[in-house]
Amino acid sequence: VMEDGGDQFIHPVWNNLFCSICQELFDHPVITQECGHTYCQKCIFQIENSTCPLCRTKIDLGSIHQNLVLEQLVKEQLIWCPNKRYGCNEQVPLGDKASHILHCPFTPQKCKNHTRGCKFVGPAKSVRLHLSLANLLLRGRPEPANGDPGISGCIFEALGDWMTTTEEEIANLKLTIANQQKEIHHLTNLLRSGSASTSKELFIGSGHISDGQSISPENCSKEEVDDPAQVPSDDRWMAQHLGEEATLVGHKRGVTSLSYDSHRNLLFSGSHDCNIRVWKVDTWECIKELQGHRFSVWALAVTSQVLYSGSSDGTILAWDLDSLEKIGELKDGDEPLGAKIYTMEIRNNLLFSAGGDRKIRVWEVGDQNVKSCIKRLIGHTDNIWQLVAHGNSLFSASDDKTVREWNILNFQLAKTINCETKVLSLAIGHNCIAIGGNDCRVKILHLETHQPLHVITDHTWEVWQVRIAGNFLFTGSFDHKIKVWNLDDFSCLNTLNGHKGYIHALAVDANTRTLYSASGDRTIKIWRTKIPG
Repeated sequence: VMEDGGDQFIHPVWNNLFCSICQELFDHPVITQECGHTYCQKCIFQIENSTCPLCRTKIDLGSIHQNLVLEQLVKEQLIWCPNKRYGCNEQVPLGDKASHILHCPFTPQKCKNHTRGCKFVGPAKSVRLHLSLANLLLRGRPEPANGDPGISGCIFEALGDWMTTTEEEIANLKLTIANQQKEIHHLTNLLRSGSASTSKELFIGSGHISDGQSISPENCSKEEVDDPAQVPSDDRWMAQHLGEEATLVGHKRGVTSLSYDSHRNLLFSGSHDCNIRVWKVDTWECIKELQGHRFSVWALAVTSQVLYSGSSDGTILAWDLDSLEKIGELKDGDEPLGAKIYTMEIRNNLLFSAGGDRKIRVWEVGDQNVKSCIKRLIGHTDNIWQLVAHGNSLFSASDDKTVREWNILNFQLAKTINCETKVLSLAIGHNCIAIGGNDCRVKILHLETHQPLHVITDHTWEVWQVRIAGNFLFTGSFDHKIKVWNLDDFSCLNTLNGHKGYIHALAVDANTRTLYSASGDRTIKIWRTKIPG
């Protein structure tokens, strides 16, 4: 038996399945076009001078592609179920590990009320018994007359309805206070500038687009949208006429993340070069390069005063938007996060972050204040690639082939959508859920019923980016293409072919009808409507 990263392999693993950089089993292996050598995707982007570590050939990081054969060989290696010590004797292919653990009857589980303080842990059967005995507590019988005397009822389950009502009331009060503070801050700024003249100005001026989100009726609360005329009409996009307006160059390696701040009219971009660039949208000038991360910057999120950046180095840094200087680092307790950060989302005064450790962390953030983690949402069994807030819900997309919906008011899991493939990207709008997967498809579901509406099959590589603005869906793939779709009839309106590398990030500004895209070719492109003639 051989061990690697905690897995116990049934047979010795072939040496050629190990990356020559990290000396571990290949993780998302990619092959270079110039010399044909294979490395982990995360490893090859950390090399210096863009040369192959084995043969020193000059390589173009924007042209590397997946090594599907080696990836499949790694997935086929047999391991013992990680729950072997609890009694499971199944032999499982490494690629099926996550799904097996999800359904393995020996997987230790926490009580569903652990976020409220319940400490009970045990196999699924014991957890079910623990919950079913809750009603005995209300009758003064802490243990069953017939059964395991070591298992008692859950007091938190017995008081569940009362606790849920109380938690929702407290959460609603917090949201009301946060919204009022945000409105006061915005109105104060408008009064100081003397620019508050119309209700339309008040609405548009208070919008902040974070990590590709757009201002539209679908992702604003009812309180934020009183007059539909304040939102740009969708037909003015004229998506079939979207064309390249500008290309921003400056990053030394592929560009991996984007976030647009409509209040300051700034675009932020993160990269494999470990840096963040700040661009003025009116002139496309890079006004500053923010340095502080050690590895790729995969996630960016903006509040009214602070930019947050998440990286493969396992840190989330906070940057003051006035001075563009680092003001702190988010830590879970006294320790740094450690796990890679792939996605972040802002909702009111809450920042949600997730990545390689399968947890969603909830941070209470304020203007220029760096605060600690207040909650951890646990349920996913593999990498989490995308977080999207919608109304009072947070949706999360994961390699474990699920999309999960969490209630932001009480931080409880509300629904789980089981998918047939690893979920890489997610967007919500126009009463739809768009799900991009590693099967090169985009599945579109009804937001409320989760019934399938359509499947897009036009991309030839994984779909890592999906965004919705009004009734338009934008999809970006590792096939170097961006496609624009009409969500009313699911027709393809446009294909944008300007990039020469993977599409790593998309951001949409609905107010100016602008699409921003970032790619492994080290460029950022700006797309706007161009009428022929």
